Order: sequence, then structure tokens, then C-alpha cells
Amino acid sequence: MTEFSFDRDAVEASLFNFQRVGDGPTKLFGNDFVNGAMGALFNAERLAAAAGVVPTVKIDGEDAVVGIGQAREKIDSADPTVRILYLSTSALVRQTHASAVRVQEPASSDSGDLGLAQVAVVIIVLGVAAIIATAGYFVAREAIQVAGKSLRAIAAASDMAKLAEEQLRTTGKIDPAIVQALRDPSVTAAAEEEAAKTSGLGKIALIGGGLLAAGGGLYFAHRKGWL
Repeated sequence: MTEFSFDRDAVEASLFNFQRVGDGPTKLFGNDFVNGAMGALFNAERLAAAAGVVPTVKIDGEDAVVGIGQAREKIDSADPTVRILYLSTSALVRQTHASAVRVQEPASSDSGDLGLAQVAVVIIVLGVAAIIATAGYFVAREAIQVAGKSLRAIAAASDMAKLAEEQLRTTGKIDPAIVQALRDPSVTAAAEEEAAKTSGLGKIALIGGGLLAAGGGLYFAHRKGWL
């Protein structure tokens, strides 16, 4: 059993920084990557919980999940939109982690030293969440280099999961715009690939591009009040 100290402020700061990077090689601290990636996986888990795939518990009056990765065993029976978002998020995180290269140069971090969470909740993590929680670069607090577009795609997937969860809890259904966006072949391929538990690192550009375009457009529309 693997545990992770989940600090919401650190997670949100990392995801915000993910949105600001360019497409090319990007250096960042390993703990910044893990916080952001864990945040995206957490939002996918909350979406699965909203869809009834896994139970929630009440914490301070709010529905909360007690772990990340618990929905994986049951996600195949979930609504197709929930399933694709959940699995493609896992695929993006898994593949970005696999592509990470440790670097000697110090990486800048606008969000500060996110590895030392000041207010954190310990949660159980399974699957890809457990993989990144025990990654050597995270444990050793090393800097890594990954493709910036992969970070932005993870942030886009996180935004889409949050929006879909909000809609599901409020209206009982997910807006057709999200459903349509997830019909992008690269996103569907990512979900199927993750379901089959294959690596397929060559597809990361397609997966990232599909989710990045769909997530960015939907997030903008949501902020404008169109969704």
C-alpha cells in the first residue's frame, strides 16, 4: 500500500504552472510534476466517484474520495465519457512519467518548494498514482525534463474532469460538448491503450494534442459562461 501527502494548494499551483509552459522540453522539480499529475488523477477519481463508480465519504460537509486509483478496477463499466476521461488522464500521466529525464541543472519553480506540504492529507494511491508517488526523482527531490505540451495536456485533462464532475453533480449529466470533444481519435486511443495496460509511448503527442485542444477550448467556454 502506497500513501501520498496530498496538499491541495501545492497541487493547484503545479497544475497552474503546467498551463503556462511551451511545447518544447521543460525542466521542473520532480515534486512539482508529481503534485500536478496527482492533482489531475485526483480530479479524474472525483469524476468517477460522481458517476457512482466508487463511493465517497463526507469531509467537512463535502463529498471526498479517500484514495486515487480505486476506480480503475470498475471504470470499464462506467459511462463512456467518464471512462475515456479517466483512462486518458492515467495514460498521459503514465507516459509523461516514463519520458522524464533526470537533469543536473536546477529547475525554476514559480510555485515554491512544493514537495514539503504544509497542510496535507495522507491518501492511499494505487496504479499509476503509486508509480509516480514512488518515482526516484520524486523521492530524491531531483529535477526532470519532460515535454511541455505533455504538462499542458495533463492540465487540460484535469480541467475537463473538474468541469464534467461539476456538471454531473449539478445536472446529472455531462454536457454534449465534452462528449463531442472526447470523440477525438487520439483521446479515445489513449483510453483504450491504458485499458490494455500497454506503454505505447509513441502516441503521447497525439494524445496530448487531442486533450489539449479539447480541454483548452472547453475551459475557455466554461469561463465565458457558454457551458
